[in-house]
Amino acid sequence: MIPTELRTAHITRTPAHGLGEGDGVVRWDPSNILQIDGRYHVWYSHVRAGLHRDEVHAPNVLEIWMATSEDGHHWTEHGNVIAPSPNGAWHERGKHAPHMVPDDDGRYYLFFSAQTDLHGRNVFLIPPEKHIGLAVSDRPEGPFEYICEDPILSPSREPERFDHILMDDPCIIRRDGKYWLYYKGRSSDTSQCWLGVATSEEVAGPFVKPQKEPVCYADWHTGCVWPHREGVAGVVDRNCLAYSKDGLDFQLGAEVGHLLDASVYCPDAFDDDGVGKGISWGLAQQGDPVYLYRWEAALRAS
Repeated sequence: MIPTELRTAHITRTPAHGLGEGDGVVRWDPSNILQIDGRYHVWYSHVRAGLHRDEVHAPNVLEIWMATSEDGHHWTEHGNVIAPSPNGAWHERGKHAPHMVPDDDGRYYLFFSAQTDLHGRNVFLIPPEKHIGLAVSDRPEGPFEYICEDPILSPSREPERFDHILMDDPCIIRRDGKYWLYYKGRSSDTSQCWLGVATSEEVAGPFVKPQKEPVCYADWHTGCVWPHREGVAGVVDRNCLAYSKDGLDFQLGAEVGHLLDASVYCPDAFDDDGVGKGISWGLAQQGDPVYLYRWEAALRAS
């Protein structure tokens, strides 16, 4: 059964000062939000406004930036955090959609998405392949260095699978002694996206996809999830919340309006104590050029 707070939620939106509109920059795909040394930290995709699609996906143009805040409302940018991709690397075009996982030894693991070379294809007819990569640093501001030459997760290559052409937008929580990596999957014959999951005993993998089907058939554009009570809750971009007691079989909850590429501040995302306390705020994106704003909801588990 879906908890009451996920069936009756109401969303409010306020500015994320310093990450908003009107300064000639495109910001999107906010990461999970961490509190480090008393300040909130968020990582996000960043590029200069006005670029053509081909220019955005030229090598090392799209970057991952970090911003910090004392109060979650007013943000200060600190610039690019990840090292440029080597020439010819699979991730040199369009690194985006970061997610951050700290470990017990003071290291920070930056999960990200990137697409392979378009090779002149029409992306409106055949989407580019997208994979998930990983970089690490001893500091939240980086620079983050790539852990390996290859992606840690790639499309299935099986035409009948929901994720055979694209997997991106990673979101990681700790549950049942493992890292659960939720992601967006897509096939080449539809614009619809679904939620998939892979698990690993170690933060750097290897990650294993245990099921052949998506864990939610809603049009789930971003893998935004968090531990909630004894299960897992999430934001389905197409206007609603969702909940799963086992982390695999999701049911849809309250309609809350369009929360595109939402992220959350969830202090217990990696506690793995079996009792998720819920969340109350996060960041999301809107506009053209795209910018970030803050959203709030009473989604604390009572």
